[in-house]
Amino acid sequence: MAWCWDPWHLKSEIEKLEGQGVVINTENFAIADNCPLILPLHRDLDGLRETAAGSGKIGTTGRGIGPAYEDKVGRRAIRVCDLAHLDALDAQLDRLCAHHDALRAGFGQPPVDRAALLAELKEIAPFVLQYAQPVWRRLNKVRKAGARILFEGAQGVLLDVDHGTYPFVTSSNTVSGTAASGSGLGPASTGFVLGIVKAYTTRVGSARSRPSWRMKPASGWVSAAMNSAR
Repeated sequence: MAWCWDPWHLKSEIEKLEGQGVVINTENFAIADNCPLILPLHRDLDGLRETAAGSGKIGTTGRGIGPAYEDKVGRRAIRVCDLAHLDALDAQLDRLCAHHDALRAGFGQPPVDRAALLAELKEIAPFVLQYAQPVWRRLNKVRKAGARILFEGAQGVLLDVDHGTYPFVTSSNTVSGTAASGSGLGPASTGFVLGIVKAYTTRVGSARSRPSWRMKPASGWVSAAMNSAR
């Protein structure tokens, strides 16, 4: 899936799972080579914005997800495939740092430390690249061979950047149709969609939940579903 992710966070998760006896290798795990990376500078910007917003803050996770998506659509992101040629990354780093240095100056922060960023990328690169491949090709191959593929969405429609409770949403599309574009397999790849709806809504951050209504059956008060599924 060509969504943004944090390679350092992934490494810590894999190490934790391996410590519990879970085997993770190139046979059962792969990373899309066109996936943009969440970098330390994205986490920095996320925190600076939330702090400066005061009562108007969105309440993000602070992990840099939003800023990373901005760089993706702004065509200045560092992607997984770029880790294979970090010594030839000057032009991309110029674009990236020109953007972030201007933003950081507005918050009274020093420019991005390019040398430190490059050193961190070089350190994490071997770990990431061992799993990197054109995942769409791998999925297409097993699909043609008759395999059944499960795409799991971690977030519901209310967090979708287009269809959710904007601006209190995530920075990507979370509806089921995104499985086709994110995987690169196309719209015919999702033959069956199963939607799961909770009888209540929980939110992270500053978003207000939609109003609920209550009814009183014989057994007591019950809160009804707040939102309809799509």
